[in-house]
Amino acid sequence: MSGLESALLAAVAGHDLEDSLAALAAVGSRLQTKLLVTCQMKGTPAVMPRKSLLRAKEAAAILGLSVKTVYERKHELGGRRIGRSIRFDAETVQRVVNEGL
Repeated sequence: MSGLESALLAAVAGHDLEDSLAALAAVGSRLQTKLLVTCQMKGTPAVMPRKSLLRAKEAAAILGLSVKTVYERKHELGGRRIGRSIRFDAETVQRVVNEGL
């Protein structure tokens, strides 16, 4: 087992499945944010996630904002209602990362 696998298992141990999935999503979002920042520092284009719509937690992690702030600024961030959920356009979130709010 690799160090990363051990760290992930330790992070989710003792949590229920929903909490574990949220923890893993947060880790993924932090890694994605680090990738975006590194690419910006090196001047290379960053690759956005394959999906074009993000959950509020994912958008918040990428933007470095709280989930509450993301919901409050949903119109500026390309938020749209899909059923009972609000999803955020990944391209708009990327533009905000590059240009700022």
